[in-house]
Amino acid sequence: VDIEEERTRQALLEYERVVLQAYREVADALVEINTLKEQLDAVMRKNDAAKNANKLSKLRYDKGATSYLEVLDTERTLFSVGLEQSELEQQYRNAYVKLYKALGGGWLSEEEMSETGTTEDGKPVSSTE
Repeated sequence: VDIEEERTRQALLEYERVVLQAYREVADALVEINTLKEQLDAVMRKNDAAKNANKLSKLRYDKGATSYLEVLDTERTLFSVGLEQSELEQQYRNAYVKLYKALGGGWLSEEEMSETGTTEDGKPVSSTE
């Protein structure tokens, strides 16, 4: 009887550990999503400002008030901010995938599928693909 009670207690402790781990993963994913959303909003405002600066530099160039070097510089800034925005958007989408997985959703990366030898629906990975 004591052995069974101890096994039951250990099973309960393991269950609590798993639940707390899952809760922490969900909380971490939500924090990451919120942080990335704030960063994405900021970089979108930065992108709007870069577009406006580029437009103004083109107008100034057309009026002869500046050299084409300024136009090129604002275009470089615009492309740089666009790349930053694209990278953040990818991170933001990946954070939602992490949340989905933390909530128990089945989502395997190509690497995970090759390690397990199965697709997301449990079928064997075809060697011809």
